[in-house]
Amino acid sequence: MPRVAERASLCGEQTHFDFYSAIKIIAFTGESGAGKGKRINVLEDAFPGLPTIRSQTTRALRPLPQDREYTQMTKKEYAVLRHSGQLLWDVPLYGNDYGTIRSHIDDALCADTPSLMHVCHDKVEVLQRYVRQTIGYSGVLSIYVACSDPSELKKRIVERAPISQAELNRRVSGCIQNQRVQLASGNYHVKIDSR
Repeated sequence: MPRVAERASLCGEQTHFDFYSAIKIIAFTGESGAGKGKRINVLEDAFPGLPTIRSQTTRALRPLPQDREYTQMTKKEYAVLRHSGQLLWDVPLYGNDYGTIRSHIDDALCADTPSLMHVCHDKVEVLQRYVRQTIGYSGVLSIYVACSDPSELKKRIVERAPISQAELNRRVSGCIQNQRVQLASGNYHVKIDSR
């Protein structure tokens, strides 16, 4: 893992410090169906040159636009990334795997413009710590997207894929409960309710 002293070799010398260049990653997080992917897509469309750090997943991509933040791969391809230590984090969820390649984060830290990123809520602190260790300051703007309306959240989850009523109720209940925890956590610079 690169450290502050190695930043010059990783990124070259930084000659000035301003807010725009200080923000290296704009990280969106939130529960399934909260609307984080939609916000990333809006920013990508409005600012076509703004790079996005794509996470890897073994889940089949949906035809909906919110899957633009993922690169789909087979379980075998993903296992190679996992076992070779290329992933900064690895999240098994609902029978699939999600992860982010460390070198993609490093590339974003060396870029002249901030990169957009979708991050699982339990990896926000990992990202913040890694960025601080790598470049010597917190270059992450963390944004939590919530949907406090349970009926709207149900609608969004059902639009994504067929799901049983029992599983839907379990997921929505878990999402609402976790949103309360995350919003109170202090891990986020910006909090948005997308209801």
